[in-house]
Amino acid sequence: MAIKDWYSMNTARKKTYLVHDLAASLSWYLNFMSTIGRDYVIDEKTLKIPITEYLESSNIESIKLEDSHPNFKGRSVDLTFNDVERKKRIAFEFKFLKGTSVGKTDERERIFADLLRLHFFASSNNQKAYFLMCGDKMRFNSTFVTQQRINIFFKNSKTTGFKNPKPIGFFTEWFKFEVNEATKGNGIAKIDINTGVLDYKNIYNRVINEYKKDFVGKFSPLTKIETKCIYLSPENVDRRLLRTTRVGVWEVNFK
Repeated sequence: MAIKDWYSMNTARKKTYLVHDLAASLSWYLNFMSTIGRDYVIDEKTLKIPITEYLESSNIESIKLEDSHPNFKGRSVDLTFNDVERKKRIAFEFKFLKGTSVGKTDERERIFADLLRLHFFASSNNQKAYFLMCGDKMRFNSTFVTQQRINIFFKNSKTTGFKNPKPIGFFTEWFKFEVNEATKGNGIAKIDINTGVLDYKNIYNRVINEYKKDFVGKFSPLTKIETKCIYLSPENVDRRLLRTTRVGVWEVNFK
């Protein structure tokens, strides 16, 4: 086979889109940028570059950035596209951790607003919605997961580190930090909108009251939003390696 024929055949081939592959590709890209010292250029806008690169080589159609939300006038979602094989419209919201910003109330409100938009997007037939969080591993663990460190060394390993710490932070009410697999638990979090816990209740009330004004049609009161962890990049415990990043993906209002 001539080289040009091989090249033409392989560049024309479209692979099946998979959420796990998209997230893993982003994780590799972020780790590469960190290793060469270019991670300072990464933010929520530039995340769309490696993600759309992956999608454009997949069997998908109609990629749209900042696409108008079908339920809220004047609101948008970060990215949408059509999964050709499964005949579904997919939406993503992205968050990139910067410092300790997720500890602030306004940033937590923005994350809940992302979940709210994704919840309503996925409520329609043939639509699926995902929330993606990524960032420096230390920031991811200490400000998003707020993991509790445990002084136990890995067994049968040439490198040392800590066993997977227990998540104890604010966001454990919204996300599980274990993948949805039978051997690891269900990975599902059920957000109780009617909670009596003041920190959460204030966020829900402010965001929902703001979004109700933009809803197209009659707004039905929410009782819960469900998230399911479907990808979480593994911890790197080899201290010889440079600082790495973590990526997590949660499906919202899954069917």
